[in-house]
Amino acid sequence: QLVTYHNGPTGEEFLLNSNGDGDGGGAQGYPDVAAAPGGFIAVYEDDSLHINGETGLAARLFDLAGTPDGAAKPLVISGPAVSYPVVAAQADGSFMVAYGTHFDADEQPWQDGVKVMPVEANLAKEEPVAASIYGADFQKFVRLATNVNFGHTMVVWESCPYDQYNESLDIPGQDGDGCGIFARIYGD
Repeated sequence: QLVTYHNGPTGEEFLLNSNGDGDGGGAQGYPDVAAAPGGFIAVYEDDSLHINGETGLAARLFDLAGTPDGAAKPLVISGPAVSYPVVAAQADGSFMVAYGTHFDADEQPWQDGVKVMPVEANLAKEEPVAASIYGADFQKFVRLATNVNFGHTMVVWESCPYDQYNESLDIPGQDGDGCGIFARIYGD
């Protein structure tokens, strides 16, 4: 259900990503958005960014009218495929982006890893750090929120045993009893 605030939309819909003009840029999906100084930052999956033909992540800044501040910038363009980004603005005007990584090769099972990456307002790429330090389970469905009054960000995710859906196996998982929800707090 849509809720209308104030006087409704301020303009027409617009294309958020820059690869939808028939240039063979691939598909984009799973967007998230956060307030930014003077506007918004949007993050999303972008098939055209990954060097192995899988999925990369992009971010783009917009002003309050929806005008983009430059082209979309890659956030992650190497390593395993990345997916499901979420973004939160920080008190200093930068952003924190969390996302999952996965390996989907025949010789290696699917393994999600939660990562957190601070992104400066100019979208310069930073080295990601792992939010979860537990490597045996799926770490997925990451979400985050920032308390800008105090400069802290809480990251939450689901941690599940690898064979959680195989009922013949009794795997306790990170929390000792199947799937569990874990969190970590980041400060200034």
